[in-house]
Amino acid sequence: MQTGLRHFDGVGADPAPSTPSDTIEHQLAACVREYLGNYLYDTATFLCERLVAETPSTAHTLLLARCYYLSNQPYRTYHLLKDSSDPASRYLFATACLSLNRLTEAEDALLPGPAAHGGVAHGAAGHFLLAKVHTLMNRHDSAASHHRAALSLDPMLWGAFEGLCTLGAETEAQAYLEGSGWAAQHGRAPGGGGAEACTLEQTPGASPSQEADVGPTPGSSQVGPPPTDSIADQAFSFPSPAPMADGGALLGVTPGSGGGPGYSGMQSYVTPSPTGLLAAPPPARKAPPAGRGAWQPRGAPPASASSGPAPAPRREAKLRRLFSDEEEGAGVLPPAAVPARRPAAEPASPSPGPAGAAAALGLLRALGRALLHASMHRCGAALAALRALPPAHRETGWALCTTGRALAGAVRYAESARAFARARALEPGRLADMEAYSTVLWHLRAGPALSALAQDLLALDRLSPAAWCAAGNCFSLQRDHDTALRFFRRALQLDGGRAYAHTLAGHEFLALEDFDKAMGCYRAALRIEPRHYNAWFGMGHIFYRQEKWSLAEYHFRRATAIHPTSSVLRCYLGMALRRLERLEEALLELHRAIAADPKNPLARFEAANVLLACERPRDALHELQALHDVAPQEVSTYFQMGKVHKRLGEVDQAMRCFCAALDLQPPAADSELIKGAIERLRVTEDGLDEEM
Repeated sequence: MQTGLRHFDGVGADPAPSTPSDTIEHQLAACVREYLGNYLYDTATFLCERLVAETPSTAHTLLLARCYYLSNQPYRTYHLLKDSSDPASRYLFATACLSLNRLTEAEDALLPGPAAHGGVAHGAAGHFLLAKVHTLMNRHDSAASHHRAALSLDPMLWGAFEGLCTLGAETEAQAYLEGSGWAAQHGRAPGGGGAEACTLEQTPGASPSQEADVGPTPGSSQVGPPPTDSIADQAFSFPSPAPMADGGALLGVTPGSGGGPGYSGMQSYVTPSPTGLLAAPPPARKAPPAGRGAWQPRGAPPASASSGPAPAPRREAKLRRLFSDEEEGAGVLPPAAVPARRPAAEPASPSPGPAGAAAALGLLRALGRALLHASMHRCGAALAALRALPPAHRETGWALCTTGRALAGAVRYAESARAFARARALEPGRLADMEAYSTVLWHLRAGPALSALAQDLLALDRLSPAAWCAAGNCFSLQRDHDTALRFFRRALQLDGGRAYAHTLAGHEFLALEDFDKAMGCYRAALRIEPRHYNAWFGMGHIFYRQEKWSLAEYHFRRATAIHPTSSVLRCYLGMALRRLERLEEALLELHRAIAADPKNPLARFEAANVLLACERPRDALHELQALHDVAPQEVSTYFQMGKVHKRLGEVDQAMRCFCAALDLQPPAADSELIKGAIERLRVTEDGLDEEM
């Protein structure tokens, strides 16, 4: 009896022989694996540190580096793997370097030198990561080639295709959509990219530590060859994770009175500047003024003196409180107890066959066609491709937001807002593309909706640059440019590589007529994203206001080359050409602007002025009458029509137009100008010198 008790208490009994699954290494490794799977990163990190101290090995060090990276400590990952040489460790080290903006070291880690075998470390994921590094280093041709190499190794790596679209590499993206060079990959399981095969289940005879090391290195598609100096180093493998995706970027221009064209997927916005009716050329329709949105230049003159009722009560006070509130600290979960034994491993899911892989790749290519058209600013083709998607994918947040951007690019803001609203209803936690949504609301002058959107996004994630951009747009709509700048700067603190936020800040500086700082913001945006046509437009608008017509033409042409279907860009290019007295070219561009958007009032007004300069008053009168149909309450339209009728000798018609302009009760200065024109109506002269 006593012997039994002594044995039960562990006293005086011979120790049982230790089995491979009953070691401290096995227990710690199993716990690390379980806690990583349960997202208890702090506990997993602590136990993995004990594992490395107990049994140092390359595999355990890599597992600890993964724990650090998943715990948002890339600097610890960096120092831990700095001297590692195996492909898996070098890939994770490069990922940490990218997070720390150590681009040269990230490149060196992925390209260890000519003596290395196998080229870029880590297959498709390595090529994709290297493409991101080269993009940030402004080596765009090399980045495009690595994106293409990643897709050739792994056709399911969607982030690489997004990268090609962002870089404007249409030839390579089109080759992917047509299947050129990727046909042989249809039957292979995605995520390979040249690395060793990976399994989640424990293989017969494998050590328990192998289970502990299972799991993807962040952003990887596989991990390199395992070391062999401990039981945890024997042929363990990692699962193939989902491909890393670059945060998509469509360009755009933001609302504001600075100047900048439409939203480009990565686009920007502008705040409208108040200008006198008779002093500014453009009459306008009842649509929102050309502004900072990603789809209309922010520096465009206001479309109408009366653009609608003032916005309903705003929520700036609450936004200010949100901005000043301190972030709430996250609670710390207590470490869980070490499990006595592990549950049985789940059966591994079967590998996809050729039919499934081909179907999945076909779906990605259907989505890719829509994204490519949207990135190339072919709005009509993008909408057609999105309508052709299967219903299950057409009604998703990504498809609806892409639809919203395409509709905004076609200046169909009301429809765009509805698409974004549906996306938010389906995915209330979505932050991607919300800055584009805020731009659409800015164009619609929907102050209450924009304020509510900004508050919702800030409540959702105060560390999201998109949320602060939406808040900045809200204050820009209220012409509070200083507060808007404060919010845009906060967005840049959170993500200094966001071209959109730089352009937004530039639009606000332009609204404040601080041209030097605005130019600096636009240049910073172009260093990040050379195809950001909103920044090209913003710079052109600055030169236009400084009466540097040749420089303005150059920058407007660069913007138009990126977004050739933009009515606003074509219009401003025509205005610059008119100032250079290249009237035929100016008229051609203005007619292209009108063809792209027949309701663009500024384009018709400028076309009428060019026709007058070409001694074609009848054609000019035709354009002004078409403009009157679009914007019937514009004083400048009636005034200009009166001048044309006077030139044609139609005095009675001219008098009616001048009187109609006075009936609209223009400002005092404009009234005096119109009255002076009436007094000189019987005087024979070629025309009036005064212009609206």
